Amino acid sequence: MIHLLAIVLSLVGFAALALAMKRHQREVIGRALTDKERHLTRSAGALAIAASLAVAMAAFGAGYGAVAWFGYMSVAAWIVVAALCWHARLKS
Repeated sequence: MIHLLAIVLSLVGFAALALAMKRHQREVIGRALTDKERHLTRSAGALAIAASLAVAMAAFGAGYGAVAWFGYMSVAAWIVVAALCWHARLKS
């Protein structure tokens, strides 16, 4: 269950960071976010990624937790990139 929580937090973090970029905002939501919304989205993404690291380290210790966290981050990044590509392909 800890693995799933860490992956979901990483996924949410990367998705928020992607939506903080103007290009992805226009592709996914159809409009550009305001500066305040963009800042909040970027902050939420960073906090979610930090929470993912905290969960992994709390569950597995500092050494193994950091290694597991990099794996979770890789999976989450791949899912976000694949979802953005898939979304762009569906729109065209």
